[in-house]
Amino acid sequence: MYKEGYYNQLENYIKLAPRTKEINWFDLPETMCLLLKDTSNQGLKSMTIRKLIYQYGKTKRLNKRISMAMISSRKGFLKIEFPINLEQEDYIILYALMVSEGTFKTEFSLNVLEEFFHRLFEKSLRNLTSNELLIKKDLNNNCKRSRAPQILRYLCPFPNTRPAILFEDKKLAKKYLKIAFEAEGCPIFNEKRSKKYIKLSRNSDISSLIKGINLSEGEKIFINQIKKQIKEYPEIMKNPDSLILGEHLLLKHQFDIDSSLQLESIRLNSLGNRKGKISAKWVLYIYSGEDLKKFHNEIGFISNSKREKCEKMLERIPSRKKQYYPFTIMKEIQKDNLFFRKDFDKKMRDLGYVSPQKFIWDYMKNKKLIERLGRGRYRISV
Repeated sequence: MYKEGYYNQLENYIKLAPRTKEINWFDLPETMCLLLKDTSNQGLKSMTIRKLIYQYGKTKRLNKRISMAMISSRKGFLKIEFPINLEQEDYIILYALMVSEGTFKTEFSLNVLEEFFHRLFEKSLRNLTSNELLIKKDLNNNCKRSRAPQILRYLCPFPNTRPAILFEDKKLAKKYLKIAFEAEGCPIFNEKRSKKYIKLSRNSDISSLIKGINLSEGEKIFINQIKKQIKEYPEIMKNPDSLILGEHLLLKHQFDIDSSLQLESIRLNSLGNRKGKISAKWVLYIYSGEDLKKFHNEIGFISNSKREKCEKMLERIPSRKKQYYPFTIMKEIQKDNLFFRKDFDKKMRDLGYVSPQKFIWDYMKNKKLIERLGRGRYRISV
């Protein structure tokens, strides 16, 4: 199989992926107070985690004696049982929601219009932590918001790199991708222009990569300008957003769905709270009919509107070949990794392609998949 784009990062990504299986009482901040069942049957006593570690050490045997964790001096304690299992569906649902639409660095809240996301948020949180968890509902800039106590950001971690369990458990990977694409993705369908694809977008903070940028606040520059104006462009391309890179690799690894990961734009933000002062917008595209069908059949969207649009695009517009189908043709006609342009042209024209030469140029100059040895003679280099 050829290695193109970012697929060659799969092995290293999985190697570095977080493997935290559970959260124990000693994983919380040491200043936090817990209610501990007294072995002398004298009820409960409150102790900071620092004192518990000093007295008992970081032992899991204490998990069963922990009955509550303090939310705050004003709000009191939350009933909870340790350890909290992170290798389960409720955590993966919550993870997908929070990295897409949530806030968990200062408060713990979900900001999104769709009511079913709020229901998932509440259900998964209570299943993970406590049925007694109080979740407040209000509006934030005319958007529905569900807020849970800040303590939840310690009980439910959301690393920037996709957890290793997603690359090991296909069922959990499906659950994660289904929610992620519903929240941040959309099917694009234009029958008149024969346009159909699914895309997913994410913004990442690249402030540390760029030393200076000639932009006004709120202004965007797109890829063609980025190549000319931003000297750090090669470094940015080497370091795509870890979240969307994980989704790109996960689609391929678990479902054999090819996608294209592209840098779309860079923006100077007025505030750096969520996306950073300088952010990059990365977009994942699923183009080919074969991959669109796999996505629809094996993952799919949640909402009726997106699911129906996906069905229409598959019914009404002829499916295009996979993006790298011509490279497969090159492999079919090669001998000792060598092939001739005239053989490639003939094969491609027989299949209905109008301009085979553009693939020769693209695979040689841009993607470095082939190299020219002489007039009309090429070698596959991967």
